[in-house]
Amino acid sequence: MSLPQEFPVDQVEKIHAVLGDQQVYVIKQDGLVGWTSVYPAIRLAAENVTIEPGDRILLFGCHQGALPAYMSLKYPHNPLAVIYHDYSALEASRKTLKINKIPIDSIRYITDAEMPEVEDDKFDVVIMLLPKGRSLARKWLIQIYYGLASTGQLYIAGANREGIQSVLKDASDVFGGGRVLAYGKGNRICQFSAAKRKAGLPGWASNPGISPGSWVEFTVEIQGNRINIHSLPGIFSYDHLDEGTRMLLNAIEIPPGAKVLDAGCGYGVIGITAAMLGAGKVDLIDNNLLAVAASHETIHVNQVNSCTALAGDLLEPLTPLQYDLVLSNPPFHAGHAVEYQMARSIIAQSYLTLVPGGQVVIVANRFIRYDRLIKDIFGNCTILMESNKFYVLRGLKL
Repeated sequence: MSLPQEFPVDQVEKIHAVLGDQQVYVIKQDGLVGWTSVYPAIRLAAENVTIEPGDRILLFGCHQGALPAYMSLKYPHNPLAVIYHDYSALEASRKTLKINKIPIDSIRYITDAEMPEVEDDKFDVVIMLLPKGRSLARKWLIQIYYGLASTGQLYIAGANREGIQSVLKDASDVFGGGRVLAYGKGNRICQFSAAKRKAGLPGWASNPGISPGSWVEFTVEIQGNRINIHSLPGIFSYDHLDEGTRMLLNAIEIPPGAKVLDAGCGYGVIGITAAMLGAGKVDLIDNNLLAVAASHETIHVNQVNSCTALAGDLLEPLTPLQYDLVLSNPPFHAGHAVEYQMARSIIAQSYLTLVPGGQVVIVANRFIRYDRLIKDIFGNCTILMESNKFYVLRGLKL
C-alpha cells in the first residue's frame, strides 16, 4: 500500500507519555474513542513484557502508535513487525514514529490479510492488544499459533469490559495455561508460552474466517440479484446481511451508467448491488483493511468488473465532484457521540465528492437523527423507506 512518507508534524496535536522508563510522544486524534490518551493496556505491555537481545517482536494492533514507538526506542536493535487492519491506526502510528524521530522503514508493517503468507516467519515475542470482537481475537490467536517460535512468548493485554477474560480462555485452549502479570485501571496482561501449547487446536480454530486463508461465505438476494459474499471476522455483521443494509439495498434506484461510491463498504454488498443494478463505475472504500480485502474477494467471486475496492480514512483520498451517488450504512460501534462525528464526516465529505444533482443515500437507526445532519449539510432530506428500527435517508446536492 502506498502511504505518504512525510507528515506536517507541527500541525498535529501530541500527547506526552511515559511508558515504562521511556518518554514517548503520541499522536492525539479527537473524536475517536481512546485516541485522546494512551490505553492502559499499552502501558501494561510496556511495563511487563520481557525482551531479550535478538528477540524478533511482533505486535498485533498498533492503535495510534504508542507501543511501536516505545519498542523502537527501547529496543532499537530488535527486529519489529506490526500487524494492522485499520488504515487510520496505521497512518497515526507512522506519524507517531515521525514525531519521535524514528525512521518509518525501521518497522515492518503487515496487514492482517497478509499474515497467512508469513506463517513460516517465526517471532520470539508476540504482543496482542485486544481487538474488538471475540471472533477476530480468535483469528489472531490462530495466526499467532503458526507465527510464534517454539520457545516464544505471547502477551495479551486488554480491558475487562472489552472481553479480555473470554479471549484469555480461548488463548488457554491454544497455548495452555497462562499467568496474569499485572492489573491496572480495569485492564490486565497475561503471558503464555509456546512451549506449553497444546498438541491439537480447539474446534473453533477450523471455523471459516478463523482458519488461515479461509473466508466466511454466504449468499444474499437483493432486487433479483444473487450475490456470493466472502467476509472475515472484524467486519461489521461479518456472517450475515444486517437488517439496515437490506433496507437500504431495497430502497435504492441506480441511474443507468451512474458513478457510485460505497462509503464504509464492509464486505462490498452495497457497491456490488449498485453495479448489478446498472451503475457504470463503483468505488468501494473502507478504513478497515479486512473489509477492503473481503470486498476485493467478493468482487472477484461475483465477476463484477465495474467495482474497485479502496482503503482510506473516510472519503479523504477521493477527488471532489466525481460521483453521482454515494451510498452508506455509516458505522456506529463506539458510542453515540462518535457515531455522530463519523456520520457527519461521511455526509459532509459526500457533499464534496458529489456532482451537482448528485445524491447521498444512507440508512440509520431511527433513534440516531442523521436526518438533521443531512438537512444541515445538503439543505434537504427525504425519507425513502422506514420501519420501526431503521430509515433510509436521501440528500440531494442542489
